[in-house]
Amino acid sequence: MLIICIQDIMLGILVAMIFMHRYVPVDISSLWQYLLVGMVYFLARSVPVYVRKYASFVILCWGVCEVIIVLLQEWHWISSNHSWFDITGTFGNPGPLGGFLGILCAGVINVIYRRRGINDNRTRVWVLIGVLLMYGVIASGSRSGLLAAFTGIVVIFIRRIVYLIQENRIKRVVVECFSALMILSTVSVILYCLKPDSADGRLLVWLNTLRLISDYPVFGWGTGGWAANYMLYQADFFATHPHSHFIMLADNVAYPYNEILHIGAEHGLPGMALFIWIIIESFRVRLSDCRSESLLVSFWAFIVFSLFSYPFDIVSLLALFAFLVGSLEFRPVFYIRIPRLIHKASFFIVLTILSGLSVHSYGLYKKAWHDPKLLPYFQYNPDIMYMYSQMETVPDSMRSDILDRTSLLCPDSEIYCLLGDENMEKGNFDKSETYYRKASDMVPSRIAPRYKLFRLYLSKGDTLSAVSYGRKILSFKPKVESTITLRMKGEIKSFLRKWDVKE
Repeated sequence: MLIICIQDIMLGILVAMIFMHRYVPVDISSLWQYLLVGMVYFLARSVPVYVRKYASFVILCWGVCEVIIVLLQEWHWISSNHSWFDITGTFGNPGPLGGFLGILCAGVINVIYRRRGINDNRTRVWVLIGVLLMYGVIASGSRSGLLAAFTGIVVIFIRRIVYLIQENRIKRVVVECFSALMILSTVSVILYCLKPDSADGRLLVWLNTLRLISDYPVFGWGTGGWAANYMLYQADFFATHPHSHFIMLADNVAYPYNEILHIGAEHGLPGMALFIWIIIESFRVRLSDCRSESLLVSFWAFIVFSLFSYPFDIVSLLALFAFLVGSLEFRPVFYIRIPRLIHKASFFIVLTILSGLSVHSYGLYKKAWHDPKLLPYFQYNPDIMYMYSQMETVPDSMRSDILDRTSLLCPDSEIYCLLGDENMEKGNFDKSETYYRKASDMVPSRIAPRYKLFRLYLSKGDTLSAVSYGRKILSFKPKVESTITLRMKGEIKSFLRKWDVKE
C-alpha cells in the first residue's frame, strides 16, 4: 500500500513550481543535485523505519567526523576550504558547517533530555556527542548555527511550560517565562554584538528582497530570479539613498539569507504559503519513539537555521532537509493499493533512473568546471559562469558571450566592471560609463568602479569630468584601505597635480 502524506503533496506542488515557473532555464550540468535530493527523499519515504534509523546514525557519525576535522583544522594539521577562514570542515565556509552541526545538536539535546535520570554508558555517549557537536558549532563562529542548536533547548522549555500549565502551576509558568525572556534577550544581544555589521548587512538584503517580492507578489520572478535581479535592486536602492547608513555594509550578495523570503521572491506568496504550511503541519506529526521526536526537533532547527542562512543552496544540507522531511510521519491524506510485486519493482526502477541520470549529470558538471567548450551544458549555471567570467585563460572569442550570460544570471559589481572594461576597449564609452556607474551603485563602498570611471573620462578626453570626479574619489573613504586603493588614489593625485600646474 502506498501512503500519500500531506508533505508529499505540498512538496510536489512546490517542486513543480520550481521547474515550471522559471526566470532562468534549467541548468543541465547541475541537474544531478536535484536528482540526488529527490532520491534521498524517495528513499526516506520508501524504506522501512529501521533503515531510516540506521541512516540517522550515519548522519550523526558524519557530524562527529566534521567535528574531528574542525579540531584538525584548529590545530593547523589540515587546511580549510576557504582562504579567509581557518575552520570550514568539509564545507565551503563556516556558515553551513555551523548550521549542519547545530541541526544535529538540537536533535541530540532532545535525546539527552529524554534519557535524563538514566545513568548508563549509552547516556554518557550521547552527552559526549552533544558536547562535541556544540563545540563544533561554537568553533565555526556561526550565529545561525547556534540558533539552530538552541532550538533543542527551546523545545524542552516549551514542553516544561505545557507540563506546568497542565499542573495548574501558573505562578511558576510566569516566573520561568520571564526568566526565559531575559535569557533570550541577552543571547540575542550577544549574538548581534558578535558581528553587528554582518547582522545589519543581512537586514539590507532582506529589505531589498522584500522589494523584489512586492513587485511580483503573486507569481514571483521564477526560479533563478532572485540572483538575476537582487544586485540591480541593491544598486537602485543606493542610487535613491546615496547617504544610507547601509553603504559601508553593502557588498556583492549571492544569497538572500532567508529561505522563506527566497521562495517568496521567486514563487510569490503561494510559494511562501506552501512552505509555511509544511512547517505548520510538522506540529501535527505523529511521534512514535525518541528517534522520530529527535528528527522533528532537528527539522525545526533546520527551519530556524534557514531563516538566517542559505541551506537550500548547499546540496548536502538540502539533502539533509529531504531526509528529515521524508522521515517524519506527517498526516496521511489518502492511500493507493498497489500489489507488492509492482510496488517493489517500481521502487527499483525509479531508484535506477534517478541514480543513472544523477551520475550522468554529475559527470557533465565536473567536466564543465574545466572545459569551457561545454558552454551549452553550463550556460545557465551561475557558479560556473561566474568562475569563467573571472578567468583570464578563457579564449577571447568566448569572453564576451560568457560575460553577457553571467550578467543575466548573477550580476554584481565585478561583472559590471568587466563589462565596462570590455566596452571601453571597443570604444563604446557610453555603455561603459553605464556599467561603471551601475557597478558603483551596487557596492558604493568600493573604489574600483569609481576609479574606472575616472580612467574612462581620461580615455574620452573629458578632462574636466576626470578632474571633478578625481577630486570626489580622493575625498571618498572606502570600506577597505588596501595597497590597490592607495595606488589608485596616488595615480589620481599625480594627475591632479599636473592639472593644477597647467592651470
